[in-house]
Amino acid sequence: MITDRMDYLIDYIPEQYKRCVRDFLAQVSPDMEEKRYEISGSHVFAKVMSYDTRESKNCKIEAHNRYIDIQGSITGAEGISVFNRENLRIVQDYDRKEDNMFFNQNDQIPYAASRNMPGIFSMIFPYEAHRPQETVKGYKNHVKKFVIKLETAEYGR
Repeated sequence: MITDRMDYLIDYIPEQYKRCVRDFLAQVSPDMEEKRYEISGSHVFAKVMSYDTRESKNCKIEAHNRYIDIQGSITGAEGISVFNRENLRIVQDYDRKEDNMFFNQNDQIPYAASRNMPGIFSMIFPYEAHRPQETVKGYKNHVKKFVIKLETAEYGR
């Protein structure tokens, strides 16, 4: 996982997508509609969503195979914990259409964690299982966020 300031997000994007991702980021605002946004066909797209955050023990651990997640908060904050997916037991097999799979909540300790709030993003790679939606102490339990999905084949992995 990479966590950095939004000011530097474009530095992590492959050259052929920098302009279209920059155009998407320019329109991000608290009153943005919650939906899927096409950035560059199926190679790069974004989803805007909102939900209430929860205690870590009540959050799902997930992973993706096809896309890198770039998650950023528009309003509010959420914690994201990251695990080595090889050390987790699958509880919901990979869904190719949704590009996700889910893992058990065991006593595995995350090897990294971030607290996304406006101005901060986290980039999560397919080899990393992650647990978003965690409540961040000192923030209300509601977050509005975007997730940019960047296809790994185009990323050069």
